[in-house]
Amino acid sequence: MSSSSKWFKLHTGEAYRSTDWKYQKPSLDYLQLHEKCNLLTIKERIYYFYAIFAYRSIRLNSIPELTVNFKFGHSQRNQTVIIPSHNTTFFKKSPIFQSILVWNKLSSAAKDPELSLPKFTKAINAWLINLRLTDFVLT
Repeated sequence: MSSSSKWFKLHTGEAYRSTDWKYQKPSLDYLQLHEKCNLLTIKERIYYFYAIFAYRSIRLNSIPELTVNFKFGHSQRNQTVIIPSHNTTFFKKSPIFQSILVWNKLSSAAKDPELSLPKFTKAINAWLINLRLTDFVLT
């Protein structure tokens, strides 16, 4: 018996036995994978930082000097923060101003006043993935 026929019998036997196995399609939780692997672009990392900064300033109220910059509009339902007027590009580039812009872009589920910080981070992850998919489709 030649070596090629031994190889064929060996591998066809393995293939035959493997047909008895049930194939299970792996289910991937992309949000969990995204969070565990820390697969964020630089832009997404900055958005993440600004969103957490806004959340802590609004919800935790640990530093009152920061909290006064986050004033909500007339409608408490959509949780939109009033964008302060500015005269300089320095303020426009500041973390407070950028955090307000990112907060206003978040989904209404992420702005829910009852969300804890871990649930808020999951909402941010979902928002970032949705934003990534939207950017991918549009470009």
